[in-house]
Amino acid sequence: MKILSWNVHFDLKEEQIPHIESFNADIILLQEVTPKGFDLLKDKYKNSFHYADILYENKANYGIAIFSENYDIKFTDNFNRNFRYVVPLEIHKPNCKDSFLFYLFAVWTKKLPINYTQNIIQAWDFDGYQKYIADKAIFIGDFNTPDTKQQHSKYDAIIAKGLIDCADAEDILKPTYSHSTGVDYFSADYCLATPKMKESFSIKETIFDLDDSIDIKDKYLRLSDHVPLLVEIE
Repeated sequence: MKILSWNVHFDLKEEQIPHIESFNADIILLQEVTPKGFDLLKDKYKNSFHYADILYENKANYGIAIFSENYDIKFTDNFNRNFRYVVPLEIHKPNCKDSFLFYLFAVWTKKLPINYTQNIIQAWDFDGYQKYIADKAIFIGDFNTPDTKQQHSKYDAIIAKGLIDCADAEDILKPTYSHSTGVDYFSADYCLATPKMKESFSIKETIFDLDDSIDIKDKYLRLSDHVPLLVEIE
């Protein structure tokens, strides 16, 4: 199974679609997508939905778009929408009696009512999510930390909860986000697994590179200020 996660930067655009499709991902998670952007891809996949809310801000049309042709995806029974956006999903094999595979938390954290990183930490501690976290579960997306190799206290606070970074040791805190038109790079996008998830599956994460030769904020192929993450699960 391949999972692609990418913050597409102020909505999904036509020129990004061939690049997304080139990964041949089984599950696609796109952050910072509006319903208009979602419409560009929704009819190409059997399972496709968009999640945003209007709880705390007027930019609520921006959310997470989720697509899959090969796996069935649904919200978990418990879903606390105050953790924005830490969206708990169930991943199932289609047309199979024992279809459940794992829980997937699709991530694009917000600053209200809980500030960015704290959404992950408080979701982890939420009573309603304990059975998911004790099981096979993975958190993937834009965590909006952001951190660097020199300053990584927010990352450390998340890892201290018991999550395991799926990146290779040399890629942990590799820059995934270009903050400005200058040379400011941060790590903000992660794939983190529960211990049971890591025990049950082989997980390989590929973090793509920002292009230092491009003197603009959109340093990933001039398509976004974030790089994609490709997660392969066996």
